[in-house]
Amino acid sequence: MEFAVKKLSYFKVHYHTNLISRNIHNTKDSSTMLKALCIFIWSQLWVEIVSGKLRVETMHIPANDMPCWPSLPLPHPGNLTSCFGNRMCRCSNITQTADCSGNHGNLTFVPHLQGDFRTLNFSNNKLSEITDVNFFANASGEVRILDLYSNSLTCIVRGAFDRFRKLEKLLLGGNSLTWKGVAAVLSGVTSLLDLDLKCSSLTSIPKDALADVRMSRLRALDVGENNIKSLDLKELQPLRFLKYLYAWKNELENLKSARLPSLVAVKLKNNHLYEFPDTCKAGTDESLFPHLRNLEVEFNNIGNLDKPVCLPNVLSLTLRYNKILTFKTDMFSARRFPSLNSLNVAWVEGRVLALPRFTFNSSALTKLDFSHTNVNFSDRSTVDEDVFGGCNNLGDLILTKNDFSTVSLDRFQKLFQPIASTLKTLHLGECGFVHFSQQYFSRFARLQRLYLYGNGVVHIPDGAFDRMEQLLLLNLDSNRIAVVTEQTFSDDTRKRVVHFDLSGNPFMCTCHLLWFKRWLLQNPGHFTGGTKGYRCANLPHTHVQHFETSEQACLLGEDAAWFTIAISCLLLSFFLVFVVFFRFRWHMRLWFYESCRERSSGKRRKRTKEGSRFQYDAFVAYAKEDVAWIQRELLPVLEGEWGMRLCVHQRDFQLGKHIVDNIADCVNASERVILVFSPHFARSQWCQFELKFCQGNVMERDDVMVLVALRETESRDMTGAMMAVLQTTTYIEWDDDTEARTSFWGRLHLALSD
Repeated sequence: MEFAVKKLSYFKVHYHTNLISRNIHNTKDSSTMLKALCIFIWSQLWVEIVSGKLRVETMHIPANDMPCWPSLPLPHPGNLTSCFGNRMCRCSNITQTADCSGNHGNLTFVPHLQGDFRTLNFSNNKLSEITDVNFFANASGEVRILDLYSNSLTCIVRGAFDRFRKLEKLLLGGNSLTWKGVAAVLSGVTSLLDLDLKCSSLTSIPKDALADVRMSRLRALDVGENNIKSLDLKELQPLRFLKYLYAWKNELENLKSARLPSLVAVKLKNNHLYEFPDTCKAGTDESLFPHLRNLEVEFNNIGNLDKPVCLPNVLSLTLRYNKILTFKTDMFSARRFPSLNSLNVAWVEGRVLALPRFTFNSSALTKLDFSHTNVNFSDRSTVDEDVFGGCNNLGDLILTKNDFSTVSLDRFQKLFQPIASTLKTLHLGECGFVHFSQQYFSRFARLQRLYLYGNGVVHIPDGAFDRMEQLLLLNLDSNRIAVVTEQTFSDDTRKRVVHFDLSGNPFMCTCHLLWFKRWLLQNPGHFTGGTKGYRCANLPHTHVQHFETSEQACLLGEDAAWFTIAISCLLLSFFLVFVVFFRFRWHMRLWFYESCRERSSGKRRKRTKEGSRFQYDAFVAYAKEDVAWIQRELLPVLEGEWGMRLCVHQRDFQLGKHIVDNIADCVNASERVILVFSPHFARSQWCQFELKFCQGNVMERDDVMVLVALRETESRDMTGAMMAVLQTTTYIEWDDDTEARTSFWGRLHLALSD
């Protein structure tokens, strides 16, 4: 048998039990005392495991090392007083108990004790044998419980217990009896209900060994930890009232079934069975165990359940630690197990090969333990999406130690869709369930307890559990959660959940955790965590409840600080880019103009000397107020340096000719038109006429107009014609800056050279 202790919340040793009394009292041998104490401690540990205070997980205790100790008949009374010899016997009239155990050969008879005691403990006295039918003559005839454990008994004379007409429980474990001796006991004490024969070196039951005990009323028989390698249940048929049969840890290889209609519970764990017990009468659907409710066959070598099953009333079936690698459809269906409430198929010894649809197809099933099987639930070839199909009333599902690390949201929802509305407890501990969102658990409307411990969860998404309106317990211990904020759990969730377990996580005790610290201190009863507690990963030997930081320093908040730094860096970058652009603005504008000019938009206007000759290279339209710039800047460069012939109205218009004709003739005689825009140009009627004339008469000539912005003109001062030209024509802007002037002349030369 293997057990693993993960979490020991407390361990209390009480020296007031029968076990300590009968193993330590009057013991002079220190090694014997130590052995007795170890047995007691193990028994206390077992109680913790059974009661659920310990989580079974990683520390293994081999099956063949399990100590053999008796079932404690009653709690040891705290007010025993010596009633024979030097505390050889201790008695209590309150509990009607006489304890004469642990004398180790120093007490070979039953003394006469005053009182009608109902419990007589005569264990660990090295009696070896009881050959006198009057051995118990001094004992009270009212004894209900007799403990003769660990006396090295090999023989008990028939009739030795005849005095005990009301005897109900007899503990004979730890001796070396035969089935013949057992038969003698059963035939002589017809009132006996419970017989404990653990650790008695018993072998297989001989044929008809119990044939003479048909008058027995025995209801419970414990033959655990013996050497019964073959068991024919037919030999137990004389025990007509037998309800509880415990044959665990016997190296049992061969089990032959027979009809035992009274059996309620059978424990066959820790044996060598390779097949599931026969439960049907040969060739029929008639059950051999029609009233059986609890069957335990864990720690065997069972590989399948292919044979017919006739267990109409079994409520609990334990198959953990077997070798069922290929599960089949309807293996545990209501047709085979119509009353099955609890199924345990955990710790499969090997790699599970198949979990087909409707494996657990039973509406009666309320609890399923399929933990520690290491099944990859994302593998569609192994696990069908309807594996839990038909489990319409499943309330408790344990899937600890399986693989959900790569299960997608869609796959997760399909797997749990048949049971999401009924589950009340879900164990997904140590499943590699690292990432999840609010949608993963939103459909578990009735879930009350959720265990997600040991998954390596780094972050809890805000509101991930807020839709679980009946959640009472949430276990997230032993993950990698560093921060819990006020948004992690809504106010309603914090009020609804009774127990949170977030212990064992590497919390980063910074400003971000201040809210969680306050929550933890204000609601200590809401948090569980055992010995691991809530510790700061960044502050050695410091609990979350005790870490200190300045709340004033946290007012700004780390996010706000990072935001401020980011904005500052962004503004600085913009400023540097602006400075660079301003410094080299004219160079860039010239480059942009050259790059974006429509050189590939069709055929360029071809000037040919033969086809069309113009009198002027360019007609300059400008306001008279801007004549100084024309004479000082434009003419010296274009005519003086570039050798162009310009037409300017103050110099080239013919005298006596109408001004309109002058404008029309000069524009038509010019290859290009240079429009010098300025506020004066906008106010000049003749300038506007020249502009409109150009728009109406020369626009069909490609690239004819060159636009120069001499001074900035407000849009409200511009005419419609000027606005239209500005929106459709790239203009060249004049500036007195040296670099700007260079850029201006470069762009103008390029425009006039095309």
